[in-house]
Amino acid sequence: MDGGMDGLSAAYSPFHYHGVARSLIISFKFGSVLDAGILLSKTMASEIKGLFFDAIAPVPLHPKRLNERGFNQALTLCELIGKENNIPVMEPLIRVKHTKQQAKIRKTSNRCKNVDSAFLIKEDVSGLHILLVDDVRTTGATARACAQTLLKAGAKEISLLTAAVAPHKEGKTTI
Repeated sequence: MDGGMDGLSAAYSPFHYHGVARSLIISFKFGSVLDAGILLSKTMASEIKGLFFDAIAPVPLHPKRLNERGFNQALTLCELIGKENNIPVMEPLIRVKHTKQQAKIRKTSNRCKNVDSAFLIKEDVSGLHILLVDDVRTTGATARACAQTLLKAGAKEISLLTAAVAPHKEGKTTI
């Protein structure tokens, strides 16, 4: 667990993004291999076992990317983790800006600009401690943009759970 990350109270990631974990994530995200997602979600659910969250929420995909991929891997992970840990799933964010894939952007500052103003609120989050879920955390730019949007809308606290943390090409992971 990492703490105190610009809008995020904590970040949890059971894996580093290499080897088997990387293969599972790629198979799930781009190959739609549900068994890989189930395995990832069980490990992620164990990572936060015993912790309290009012709701679990996915990092949203832009409708164009959702159409290309056919599903939101973060939402599927949320549904599986929520069921395993008895946490209600909500989708309070929408992605209104179609952005370049973060994985294709090297500089942290450019990643932050890429997701600036990319998210809006569509559901009341007042007073909630929300567990935000995504597949991979590199610089944390996407998670911070989501967290800041949720906090501005009245969420009490935002924590982050990703399947893996990846070293950023500029150097170390920043959150």
